[in-house]
Amino acid sequence: MMLKKLNFASVKLLYRRLMKKVISISIMFMLTVMTACSQNSSTMDNKLLITVGNTTLTATLVNNSSTVALCELLADGPLTIEMSDYGDFEKVGSLPETLPRNDERITTEAGDLILYLGSSFVIYYDTNTWNFTRLGKIDNISQQELKNLLGEGDVTVTLSIQDAAGIKDVVLNDETKESAIYDLSGKRVTDGKNLKGIYIVDGKKVIK
Repeated sequence: MMLKKLNFASVKLLYRRLMKKVISISIMFMLTVMTACSQNSSTMDNKLLITVGNTTLTATLVNNSSTVALCELLADGPLTIEMSDYGDFEKVGSLPETLPRNDERITTEAGDLILYLGSSFVIYYDTNTWNFTRLGKIDNISQQELKNLLGEGDVTVTLSIQDAAGIKDVVLNDETKESAIYDLSGKRVTDGKNLKGIYIVDGKKVIK
């Protein structure tokens, strides 16, 4: 009779220990999922700024490990890329480091941003079908406007990140400038007087 009681007590103790481990593992799993969701949500809130000459465009990023790595790369500051024309449908330039790939079969459209072989940043102004990684798409620009902006030959492009608050790399400036001014959607502001808010001036965000 005593042996049966001891066995029951041992089983009960073992059960409690197993339940503690199960609960601990469940909590760790939930925290991992919540962290990943938070990181992904943060990436989707970011806007990529693409500066060509005096014009700054915005682009909406997709949600994958490639864009997370790109945001981390740009967290240290703007990145300037020398881009060349290829195939009469894209501008391509090398990144300073290789990013994770999420390749899929894609038929591009004007404004698509693509990661090729993990190390090349590509802006498409025409169609092409291949296996590569989608990064995002330039906002509110037509094919002809994009072609005119990028030109026919090589082009220098600067990439930076606008975070959800829209205040990253902001320059405080109360002076009126004659430079071209754009709002955060990439549209040029014709009347630069009495502006209030955040605008793009000479490729930089300026609070007026």
